[in-house]
Amino acid sequence: MNSTRDLADPTPVPLPDAQRIHVVTATCIRRRRIFASDRVARVAAASIVDPDKWLGAQLLCWVLMPDHWLGLIQLGEGMRLESVVASMKGRAARAVNRELNRKGYVWMPGFHGEPLRERENPMETARRLVAQPRRAGLVRRTGDYPYWDAVWAQRQARGREPLPCTLTLPRPPPDEASSPARTPAAPSGFPAARR
Repeated sequence: MNSTRDLADPTPVPLPDAQRIHVVTATCIRRRRIFASDRVARVAAASIVDPDKWLGAQLLCWVLMPDHWLGLIQLGEGMRLESVVASMKGRAARAVNRELNRKGYVWMPGFHGEPLRERENPMETARRLVAQPRRAGLVRRTGDYPYWDAVWAQRQARGREPLPCTLTLPRPPPDEASSPARTPAAPSGFPAARR
């Protein structure tokens, strides 16, 4: 039997876990609304978005709700989702506890995470995540909620003040570094990104 894959076979080849994009939910301890305060939410968001702290993974989209956090994460080579999420939760908990001058739990143990399905569009998933505050009745329009970002969005497009450390567009793989920069098409509801 031929070990190479038949090029005419339409069956998708699953991506290795390191290249998969995961939807993650981390919940506050006892579903407390720890991030309902703007002061606490801003501190937590600043600790979460720093791209240098993601251990080689990339945070594609995130939303900080009053009692939980939602994220779209693409793992880097050799990364485990558990390690990446634990690191994020630890940073946010330390920042919140420091801001509130207290010690204690911020997050429930563990998290819920699942990879996107093969044909699921990451931008559609991001759109669904950032619409959570509107669906929860926290704001009338998605763009009015201050604690979210996505690599496909430009926070300042609607006069929003950028968070202390906003996300950047994904870097091209090394073999594409010499090709002209491409800006991904913005899905409806997200303003076009600029480099």
